[in-house]
Amino acid sequence: MEIWLVTAILIVTLVLLITDKAPVDLVAVGLMVSLAVTGILQPNEAVAGFASPAVITVGAMFLMSRGMIRTGAVGFIGQQVIAMARGNHRVALLMSLLIVAAASAFINNTPVVVLFIPIMLAISCEYGISPSKFLIPVSYASILAGTCTLVGTSTNIIVSDLSDQYGYGALGMFELALLGVPIALVGLVFLLAASPWLMPDRTAPICEIGDK
Repeated sequence: MEIWLVTAILIVTLVLLITDKAPVDLVAVGLMVSLAVTGILQPNEAVAGFASPAVITVGAMFLMSRGMIRTGAVGFIGQQVIAMARGNHRVALLMSLLIVAAASAFINNTPVVVLFIPIMLAISCEYGISPSKFLIPVSYASILAGTCTLVGTSTNIIVSDLSDQYGYGALGMFELALLGVPIALVGLVFLLAASPWLMPDRTAPICEIGDK
C-alpha cells in the first residue's frame, strides 16, 4: 500500500513541477509534509535533510553570494571584465567562462551562477548581444567546473556524505579532478566556439529599459 501512496505523491509532485502550478519551494515542502502526514516518514526523518552537510553548505554559499552583491564586488567584477575585453565580446565571454569555472570549482556552482547573472546581463547590454549567449554558456561552465572538486556541486557533497555513512569513506577534495578537469576543459572550448551560433538571439527587457 505504501508503494502506491508514494508513487501517487511523486506523480502529483512531478505534475506540479512540470506545469508550474505552484512555486518549487511550496511543492518541495508539500512533498515533505505529505510523506510525514501519511506516516511514510517519521517527523524526525522528514526534517532530517535540513541537517545534511550539503544543504548547510549550499545555504552558506548563497549567503556568501548575497554578501558579494551587497558589497559591490559583483559590479566590480563586471566592470573589470568589460574593461579588459576592450570591446571584444568573444574575449568577454572567454574571461567570463574562466572566472566562473575557477569560482565553481571551489564554491558551490548554484550560487556562483546566481552571483554572475547580473554581471552577464550588464556585459550583454554593454555589447548589445543577447543575454542567452552569455548566461547559458556560463551556466554550463559552472556545471562542468563544479565536477572537478568535492565542494563544486551539492551532488558531490551528498554522494560523499552517503559514501561515508555506508562505510566506503568520504571523497577527497580533489579526488574527482582527474576526470573532471579534462572534461571541463573540453566543455569550455566547445562553449566558446559554438555558443555564438547555437545560443538563441533574444533581447533582454532590462537592456531596453536602460536605453530609454
